[in-house]
This record gives sequence, C-alpha cells and structure tokens, in this order.
Amino acid sequence: MLNKKNLLGFKLKTLRKERGLSLQALSKKVGCSASYISMVENDKVDPSISRLKSLAAGLGYTIIDLFQNGINIFYKWIIFITPLL
Repeated sequence: MLNKKNLLGFKLKTLRKERGLSLQALSKKVGCSASYISMVENDKVDPSISRLKSLAAGLGYTIIDLFQNGINIFYKWIIFITPLL
C-alpha cells in the first residue's frame, strides 16, 4: 500500500517507465548507477536534494514536479489498483 514514505520512489519509477527509460538509460543521463536508482525507487535510500534534482531533470521534470499534483500523475494507477484493494 502506498503511503507518504514510499510515494516518491513509486512516482520516480512510474515516471521512468512512462518515459520508456530503463534503469541503465536513466543512470547514464544523470550520472549515477542503475542500482542506486533502483534503491531510490524501492525506498532503500533517501536521495540528496542535488541527486533528486538530477533524477527529476533526467526524466524531464523539476524537483518541484515530483512533489506536486501526485494524485493527477497516479490517477490511472489508482483506477487500476482500487479494484484490487
């Protein structure tokens, strides 16, 4: 179940997949390892502000975008997940 703690990782993973980027492709764009991005997406590590800025930029967003309008970005996921709850 999504909560505030793991929403950022879920959002990053969703945006990456919507952009059609693999972990490796995004890692090359932002200059960090694919395993690090995976750990961020799975809430194993908390990225620094500068790293989060790089990840957002690599996905075509700003860091502010990552924290705004969360429900709009996840609307299609909520419709998909709700019947399973």
